[in-house]
Amino acid sequence: MDNVFLYTPLPTQPVSLGAQELTKAVEHLYEALKLIEQTQNDLCLGTMAALKLMKDLAEAWYEINKCRIYTEKIVDFEEMLQPAMGYVNDARCMVETVADEEGGMTESALSAILGCLWEAAARVHCVVEELESWMSPEEDKEA
Repeated sequence: MDNVFLYTPLPTQPVSLGAQELTKAVEHLYEALKLIEQTQNDLCLGTMAALKLMKDLAEAWYEINKCRIYTEKIVDFEEMLQPAMGYVNDARCMVETVADEEGGMTESALSAILGCLWEAAARVHCVVEELESWMSPEEDKEA
């Protein structure tokens, strides 16, 4: 797994995002993280309700994309969120493939799916942390 993104510098100042836009962007990313983590937990528990997993992953992808409506002009975020969407889509496609196969979920398939979800969640977390740091800069200055 590629962990280079953990060291990618993110912008230090908000780029023309209002309070409502910031809040909505963060809400979409939290919803995506909730769906990704729920899918990871379901897979780790051995749940293979493929239609539910595929639906949750498609919804996570959509939530990340909805965040991009607000952050699309911030190149550093695009460089994190686009690959995150790709990893979520890869995981969804792998779940779909495993569901179509008669052999079921192998350890390597599970590992690959969980790896994609981990990579996606890590990238989304980076963006959430940065956006949250922009939400109340006055409080940080007072501390």
